Amino acid sequence: NESEEKFHREIKKIFDKFLKKPKAAHIIKDVTERAEKRWGETGRECLLGLSKMLSIPLEEFEKEYRAYFTFGKRIPFGENSFMFNQFSDFPNTASHEIMHIEFLKKYSKYCVERGLEEKQISHLKEILTVLLNEDLSEFIYLPDRGYDSHRKVRQEVLKLYKKHKKTKKNFTIFLDGVIGLMKAQSN
Repeated sequence: NESEEKFHREIKKIFDKFLKKPKAAHIIKDVTERAEKRWGETGRECLLGLSKMLSIPLEEFEKEYRAYFTFGKRIPFGENSFMFNQFSDFPNTASHEIMHIEFLKKYSKYCVERGLEEKQISHLKEILTVLLNEDLSEFIYLPDRGYDSHRKVRQEVLKLYKKHKKTKKNFTIFLDGVIGLMKAQSN
């Protein structure tokens, strides 16, 4: 569509002009340096915590993650990459996004086999980030809040998880309970 292409060109001009300003360069440098420092202080513990939480050996995690700075508020992720911004502490963002990456890689098929649809799995990956508040609270500055629409189910999931941790059983046992909650919600 020609008008859409024109719009994108105009936005790109504005963005390019903004990026050339000293203020933008300063923000990028400052936020990136802070992110590197914070991840250097907490990254290993965050990864170990995620590994234990998800019952995924660290050796099965991606060998490398790429983090890209964005001025946007939304911070998407890909197979082994994610974005971060100046509005959140880097370990919060990295732990949240890496949890998505590793959870989906390991348990997506498992969830499908148990009857969840893609949209439900997408909600599930967001709901499960409440577990970060339980297991990584000493490494992340702010609690993972999630989406307002998930608030009630996140509390139920957290209760299930606290019971699950006492059993020391595999994550799939806990996940089966959460899948049950997801199915009950969609009925």
